[in-house]
Amino acid sequence: GVSSPCGDCSEACVFAQGEDEDFAFDISPETTSGMSKTDSGGLTLDSSELSLPFIWIANSGAGTVSKLNTQTGCEVARYKVCNDPSRTAVDLDGNGIIGCRGDGGVAKIAVFLNDCIDKNGNGKIETSGDNNNNCTISGNEMVGNDECVVWQVYPDGATVARAAGVDKDNNIWIGFHSSSRIKKLDGDTGQTLKSFNLTGRPYGLAIDSDGIIWYASRSGSHGVGRLHPENGETNSYRSPGDPYGLAIDPFGYVWVALYGQHSIVRLDPNNGNWWNSGNLGWGGTRGVAVSVKHGGDGQIVESRVYTAHSGTGRISVLDAFTKQKLGAINLGNSGHCPVGVAIDSTNHIWSVNQCTSTASKVDPDNWNVEFTKAVGQNPYTYSDMTGYALKTITAPVGVYRTKIAGWKGAQTVWDRVIIDATMPGNGLTWLDVYYRFGSTEEALANADWQGPKGPYPPDNFPLELGVTANHMEIELRFYTDEPTVLPVLHALKVIAFKE
Repeated sequence: GVSSPCGDCSEACVFAQGEDEDFAFDISPETTSGMSKTDSGGLTLDSSELSLPFIWIANSGAGTVSKLNTQTGCEVARYKVCNDPSRTAVDLDGNGIIGCRGDGGVAKIAVFLNDCIDKNGNGKIETSGDNNNNCTISGNEMVGNDECVVWQVYPDGATVARAAGVDKDNNIWIGFHSSSRIKKLDGDTGQTLKSFNLTGRPYGLAIDSDGIIWYASRSGSHGVGRLHPENGETNSYRSPGDPYGLAIDPFGYVWVALYGQHSIVRLDPNNGNWWNSGNLGWGGTRGVAVSVKHGGDGQIVESRVYTAHSGTGRISVLDAFTKQKLGAINLGNSGHCPVGVAIDSTNHIWSVNQCTSTASKVDPDNWNVEFTKAVGQNPYTYSDMTGYALKTITAPVGVYRTKIAGWKGAQTVWDRVIIDATMPGNGLTWLDVYYRFGSTEEALANADWQGPKGPYPPDNFPLELGVTANHMEIELRFYTDEPTVLPVLHALKVIAFKE
């Protein structure tokens, strides 16, 4: 046999992966999140490859939150949190963020069991689960003081929390309707970091790729406010009607549902002008969501806007490029009362149906309802309940990770890392590098990560290592500040020597 892990007898080795068919990138759920292959075999950001298939639905009438698997529709957990939850968001790690309008509470629910906290010290995690595998959580499958509710805070006292979002640094932004305030919370602890007074009363919010928080105000002067994360509110725009939900498209426009006008409008932040769809014909509009699709070279090929009509069981669909009205999805039950709408990791559309206490999944290509599943009583959620907007608009991020084994029976000196990547946008795209080492595969899995190293650019490769170990794992994280500009990884090379 050969002694070198590269397949020859050399005491130096270049571990290469890339667009070359002989050294292709290894794409799997264990190695890749938020990325897909380009036509040439490279890797680029792709929201359809997000790895966490969950939607978090606030059951306002029951004071609970349902966690559904978006692939199967099964309810996998249901949590009792603060009083009258009405807004949910998802952080960068997939955890659920809950805002309550009944008592002003804000809660964080861990998506993974490993992140839950053994609060009573009995050596096990006590949490909700589908114990009988019937895809529905019953009362005896819920847990009091659920240990996956990692924290719960009341940052503005008992005022009404009616807006929730997460920024690219994994901070949480909560809008308090009755006090006209937005607060920034630390995602790890829930501690209040900043507080801003507003001219309007936030009913929902969305965060754009520049970190600007946009909120809809439904009291007093109806409109949309613009909040800078450091400087506070910088502008407000009076809307042509009564605003409910809002969402940001990949071009930076703000789409707002006007309930009383049965329409949707688009705000141009550059000049403050509104485009108005006019009456869409299906009754009052409430929740709004935007989908994004990229082509093989990373360019945006499609973006659609969805808004729910709560009175008729319809969801209107518009083209974000042309503003053309493409038609309406028929949920098959005019009594569903769809209030919230969301996009999941496979670009399927989800409708939260308040009157029937259900959620429906819709095929994005033919608009057929794939299934409708029961949740808790009177679900009422308008926000980014899947984390799709966070991963496509607010903070697009992709991860590629690979393990490398060195020389058998001898130590390996990991010398340097070289990355070939296209980073367009003159500073709008970049990558960070993380790595860890171990004497065995088991030691590698338990080792601490080092990094981030970078960002690249402005830093340049090679990344010098000079570490001796038998095994190495490397992780690359790709980012963009502009959803229309995407980085592409062409090749990864790690150079090593036999000690």
